[in-house]
Amino acid sequence: MVPTYSSESVDKSILKGKTFSVIGFGNQGRSQALNLRDSGCRLLIGNIEDDYAKQAEDEGFTVLSIREAVQRADIILVLIPDEVQPIVFERDISGALRAGQVVDFASGYNIHFGLIHPPTNVDVIMVAPKMIGAAVRTRFNRLSIPNLIAVNQNSSGHAKEYALALSAMIGGSKGISFDSSFKDEAELDLFSEHAIDGPSLLGLVSAFDVLVQAGFSPELIILELYQSGEIVEVWKSAVEKGLLHQLEGHSTTSQYGQLTRGKSATSEQVKQEYRRLLTAIHDGSFVREWTQEMQANYPRLTELKKEAYSHPINETEKQLRAILNH
Repeated sequence: MVPTYSSESVDKSILKGKTFSVIGFGNQGRSQALNLRDSGCRLLIGNIEDDYAKQAEDEGFTVLSIREAVQRADIILVLIPDEVQPIVFERDISGALRAGQVVDFASGYNIHFGLIHPPTNVDVIMVAPKMIGAAVRTRFNRLSIPNLIAVNQNSSGHAKEYALALSAMIGGSKGISFDSSFKDEAELDLFSEHAIDGPSLLGLVSAFDVLVQAGFSPELIILELYQSGEIVEVWKSAVEKGLLHQLEGHSTTSQYGQLTRGKSATSEQVKQEYRRLLTAIHDGSFVREWTQEMQANYPRLTELKKEAYSHPINETEKQLRAILNH
């Protein structure tokens, strides 16, 4: 069993008197900054001059350039998007670091795949909320926030204590920290996106195409597949009761249909495809492909999104939302 730590069991005194700088006041940055402030931390925001910086100022934070925020902090939370982190780290962060500082990441991606190389005289830790940014804030001190923690560099000899204390401050009184690694967080996150999220999303589009061709009403198809919100309740039940035990909330007809016809997803062919996807993550093939895509200014992603957004399902969704939200 993976070791876990409740916020109440963690000694947070190691953070006493420390200054924190949150780099990036976006999705995760804002939520984590607000949580840290509510936990009593002294906080600065490092951000370029944009709408996020203005929002941070409006919410009472001191906003500095990224370099100055790094220089004035003891603990730096790097919460800008993964794809821009290597450039910003090299340009604005690395040269501003000094011995003894703690650098925290909310994802293992750039460290694990060797896209960022921090100086060896700082602690490098990860506190990765397994929660979207907005929920990191709304669940604070009310519902459990699960965070993965890890240590990549332990220059001070206390890196894990810093990670645990920081996780507790972000997660509030009900936070739970899980021991992990930069590798496991990065590779599991990518695998989930490639093997589960993507096929689920595009599988619904394929189902829509087949059912429209079979003569069913587009509105009723979307309502049945996901727009009613039933699918959200099913997954909430899976979280609360268990992935398979949530079946008890369905009719026996549904249970039988799901467990017999769903067997196609457990075939050796599907598992082999999962292994192929995992190999491409392990060996860095996906990271190299994505890096080349970014360097070329996203031509394939632009085309794929254009194709996705021109699909007839989008117009039917729009019409259905208008009916449901009247």
